[in-house]
Amino acid sequence: MNVLFSKSEKSYFRESLIDDDSNQCLRLDGRGFKQMRTVEYSPSFLNNCNGSTRMVSQDGSEVIVSCKVQLLEVDTNLDDVSLMNELIQVDLSIPNLDNGSKLLTQMEDVLKENIVQHLKGTDKLKVTQKYSFQLFIDILAINCNTYPLGLISLATHKTLKNTLFPVLMSQDDDLMVEQVPVFHDHDMKLIEIPCSITFVVAIVGDNVLLVDPSEEELQIADNCLLLNYIEGKKVVGPIRTIQFNEEYSRSFNPKIISQALELINYVGEEVYTVL
Repeated sequence: MNVLFSKSEKSYFRESLIDDDSNQCLRLDGRGFKQMRTVEYSPSFLNNCNGSTRMVSQDGSEVIVSCKVQLLEVDTNLDDVSLMNELIQVDLSIPNLDNGSKLLTQMEDVLKENIVQHLKGTDKLKVTQKYSFQLFIDILAINCNTYPLGLISLATHKTLKNTLFPVLMSQDDDLMVEQVPVFHDHDMKLIEIPCSITFVVAIVGDNVLLVDPSEEELQIADNCLLLNYIEGKKVVGPIRTIQFNEEYSRSFNPKIISQALELINYVGEEVYTVL
């Protein structure tokens, strides 16, 4: 994280948030505590893939997500979760972060789980008895001015909503025959791939919750929650925590989780309406 504040400035900012009795939580960029940063997005941004989105946040952070669909002959003996883990491949690239870094790996795991946990038990990617669609989701975070998982999650969700799949022309019962599926040359179709959105919530003091925290807010937060929201099911598990500074990091009252759930149920519904 970049050093944005001096120690005295961080202390002043933190105390101004904690001591604010107006319930109108004053944030540096003028947002209320329930407000996310505004974003601009361009769907179908790339031509050489099945779906894509370019998303730019109010603070200048920028993410490009693409999804390519490939046909895969699957092992029919795999259990549902193992199959979905094979069918969903996520590759995340962030400047100044090595491929094997713990932070990068954690974000990839969260993004993949956001898709896998809602696809298991469904036939959305199944093409025939022996073949399924495999999704390669490539994510490039061009500019990150704060922890980017929230923006990346939004862009991934939007990409999967506009991903096009080829239309099958041959029969789907191919267990007893050696046949590669044949697809229509031009027709494509949308398949609704469920994907929860991850919201980052910063905890400051005993009862201040900030959704979509800025870099400055992460510097004075006690802790942060990663909460997943999906339309129709509200907040879904698992709930994760992450810390971004050593100066103020501490445990929090478990009761604040229920407040955070209520907050994201409200914010998540609004975000889904816009997307």
